[in-house]
Amino acid sequence: MTGSPFLASIAHSLPTVALEVLGFKGSKAVTNTKPKPSKKQVKKAIVESAPEIDALKGAASAVYDEIDKSGVRIKKGPINNLVNRIEVKTKKSGLDSRVTKQASGALEALKDKER
Repeated sequence: MTGSPFLASIAHSLPTVALEVLGFKGSKAVTNTKPKPSKKQVKKAIVESAPEIDALKGAASAVYDEIDKSGVRIKKGPINNLVNRIEVKTKKSGLDSRVTKQASGALEALKDKER
């Protein structure tokens, strides 16, 4: 830019010096972002945000009750196929009732309504 390495280094360092004069300890104080959450933190947040089993059962019951009251009839075949596909996909994804109790409970609620 200037042809002089000395002037170029001053021009490059000037913003950092100005920030330090203002009380910031280098430019990291301005550009420092929070670290990414760990996989364990992400999994914990997902588990904690999952709806409770009773809430899922209640919601499923309410939907089925409303459908029954409306007079609409749903063929069991397509519903059974849907529940079976959900079960297969969740098992392939590693659904384990000992670890993912809420998700397992949701699947069991679907299977109960299937019968």
